[in-house]
Amino acid sequence: MNPLELKQFIRNALETAIDQYLGEGVAQQEEHLLVATYENWLKDYRKQVDAGLKAESTLRKHLSVCKHLRTFVQLNYHQDDLYINKVEDNFLSAFQAYLKSDCHLAVNTVWIYLMPVIRLLKKGYQKGWIDHDPSAEFSNKGEECDRGFLTDEELQTLRDCVLENDRDRLVRDLFVFCCYTGLAHTDLQQLTTASIVKSPTVGAQWIRVRRQKTHVYETVKILPVAREILLRYALVPLDGQANDVSQKRLLPVPSLSTCNRTLRKITAVCGFRKHVTWHIARHTMATTICLSHDVPMPVVSQILGHKSMKSTQIYAKVTHDYLSRELDRLEKELGKEGTCVS
Repeated sequence: MNPLELKQFIRNALETAIDQYLGEGVAQQEEHLLVATYENWLKDYRKQVDAGLKAESTLRKHLSVCKHLRTFVQLNYHQDDLYINKVEDNFLSAFQAYLKSDCHLAVNTVWIYLMPVIRLLKKGYQKGWIDHDPSAEFSNKGEECDRGFLTDEELQTLRDCVLENDRDRLVRDLFVFCCYTGLAHTDLQQLTTASIVKSPTVGAQWIRVRRQKTHVYETVKILPVAREILLRYALVPLDGQANDVSQKRLLPVPSLSTCNRTLRKITAVCGFRKHVTWHIARHTMATTICLSHDVPMPVVSQILGHKSMKSTQIYAKVTHDYLSRELDRLEKELGKEGTCVS
């Protein structure tokens, strides 16, 4: 090879190496696009939902967040996606303002929607995709709000309401069942024969189910009202199911959207002015059924399958009867102490 050929060979080799380097750089950057990274994570999350490991409602929330994030990037950056290392410190505050002003979302919805984006940016910083954490100086806070629930009177009105439609009666009864068990809709759908266990001492039946949302076991005795509904709609016999490994589905549960739509119609018939969603059933179990009847907070926490007692303590703030009784008890105790003073 003469000097001229050698020089050309070296030049071609260098150009090839540079092209490969730049190509790898572009490919690496594409892996760290903000929306694309979120979408790839959602693909894995969907597989977990399909396997019954994650709640479909949480997936729907993430899909909504991702949709808003994509639209925000398109409107503000005039491109379909944004490299994570190009995210500026004001990105989160601008996205927050977009969710509030343009999307007209409630404060707590904005708070919840920002959480996964903040986690994504923190992950990018931890993995070295970005040289700083854009969320470090950002404040993401919700606001305290009353947890709605049905009172004893409203619950009785709902139970006594005369409904002509079979679907309406089914949805009403399933909702009441959740009011007396604390089950979320997704856990109600997953209720199987294996979820019913018997007490080894007194023979009473209990529901023991692992919540999809927290993966914490929820354990509650089947109260008479709940048992009556369970027997009415059970797809398979309840007795002798404790060791059934087939895990047959127990109840015919419509989709959440169908349940909430039907529930709105039913509560309108009952004359309720409050907005009632399916999750109100869990709040009703915590407040009207448990706390208002002096069930201790740790027991309520176990019934609802909460990871932390903080989640349960929220319910104590919304039932004035519970607070009143606790203060009356305190007043009596202080009165006893006062009589001991000579």
